[in-house]
Amino acid sequence: KKLFPKQIKEVRGWGLIQGLVLQNDISVTSKEVTLAALENNLLVIPAGVKVVRMVPPLTISKHEIIQLINKLKATFELLSN
Repeated sequence: KKLFPKQIKEVRGWGLIQGLVLQNDISVTSKEVTLAALENNLLVIPAGVKVVRMVPPLTISKHEIIQLINKLKATFELLSN
């Protein structure tokens, strides 16, 4: 949210299940974010028009979390252009 305030309205969730809520005033949908994430080898799913859901495995390592964050950054940078 701090890195992409124009795209991400809020982050919500419980435990490892997290949702990125997209800003209402942008034209990008969760489906478009999902497709862009797949290009970066990141599997996320749309959970409504403006929510992107992430459900990593319970055994996720710190290194994998860093990879996830980097791939999310790349995804939103791709959509910002």
